Amino acid sequence: MRFLPTSAVVASLVCSAAWLGAVEARSVSGDRVLVLVPRVEAAKTYSQFLASLTSRGFDVSVRAAHNASVVLQVDGVRAYDHTVVLSPESSKLGADLSTDDFVDFVNDGGNLIVAASSEMSKPCRSLAARFGIVYEERGTAVIDHASHLRVTNGTSDHALVAASPSLTAAPVLSKQSGPVYFKGIAHKYESNNPLLIPVLTGSRTTYSAAVGDNAKKSTPA
Repeated sequence: MRFLPTSAVVASLVCSAAWLGAVEARSVSGDRVLVLVPRVEAAKTYSQFLASLTSRGFDVSVRAAHNASVVLQVDGVRAYDHTVVLSPESSKLGADLSTDDFVDFVNDGGNLIVAASSEMSKPCRSLAARFGIVYEERGTAVIDHASHLRVTNGTSDHALVAASPSLTAAPVLSKQSGPVYFKGIAHKYESNNPLLIPVLTGSRTTYSAAVGDNAKKSTPA
């Protein structure tokens, strides 16, 4: 496995290639999108992302992650074409949805995005593991004392790391004139899995470390 830094919002995700294309244009697999957020009112945090989907003709349904009425399939038929989980810290997703439910959803042609966070819950970690991705321990973050965002007043954020797009990221990222900055948790991925496409990588000085009250150890990225 290799170590890869990830964003805490929407960039580090378990997703299918078909959905990546769907963000740029309407998907051939359908337009129904389920978005799970911690609370419905939290959807405003992702307003630009959601507005982008709506402007492209997607039928977006925003639901609270703990809403017991949320299901992915009804009588064996997909209720949605795409699912976006923007609640990585939730210990329960929908109507007690299991990792098998999400895997079945993808195997049935659905597309899936799961956001990451330094405080990811066990269900979200288990779901990622089913797709060959293992996240770092809770309370950790990617750090880089050499390649990070520097601001004009002389201060800097060593946890806001300058990342480089991988050679395989062209279908995912638009052309960038400069570095992509992110702040989040790292993960390992199965490098021999042809279905996994690394998007961003850190430099040789990038590493993963415990932060805040969890600051006890560090791991090379």
